[in-house]
Amino acid sequence: TMSRDEISKIVNDIFTGIFKLENEVISNETNSDDVKNWDSLNHIILITAIENEFKIKFPLGEMSDLRSIGDIIDSCMIKLEGE
Repeated sequence: TMSRDEISKIVNDIFTGIFKLENEVISNETNSDDVKNWDSLNHIILITAIENEFKIKFPLGEMSDLRSIGDIIDSCMIKLEGE
């Protein structure tokens, strides 16, 4: 099982790549209000990239509940522990 830190690093790497962030500090509280390009399309791109990386699936209804980086990491942890 991966640790929260390991999952967090991968999610942050994917996130910074998609949103082309360089020096911004990303925390568990980072959400779409903090990142100007984090719209519904980029949210789907982000979640899809995370699904592919971890080989997990988020049901459509759950995708919209993932409002912050912390939510995404927590949800990844739950899904990865369930395997």
